[in-house]
Amino acid sequence: MILGAPPPSSSVASSDELQKKLDQKRERNRIAARKCRDKKFSKIKTLQSDIKNLDKENRRHQEEIDNLVKRRNQLRLMLSNLSFSQLSVNPDILTKT
Repeated sequence: MILGAPPPSSSVASSDELQKKLDQKRERNRIAARKCRDKKFSKIKTLQSDIKNLDKENRRHQEEIDNLVKRRNQLRLMLSNLSFSQLSVNPDILTKT
């Protein structure tokens, strides 16, 4: 037996213990990685849903804008068809946006 060297049986036990710790660490890492991927996937799904909802809202707003612009143009046309003598407003109002 060599002086200062651990007995062979404790070397095997130590190696087994190190392997067990390494395996546990790898398992914890696998769990953490899975949890991280799941969280990322969930965040992506939430963002995609938000995008879809915002797109719908933008379309509704754009339709409302289009309708209001049409209505404004109709009113301007109606005003321009009236004789200016019947109006007590400045005709320059019709050209303002």
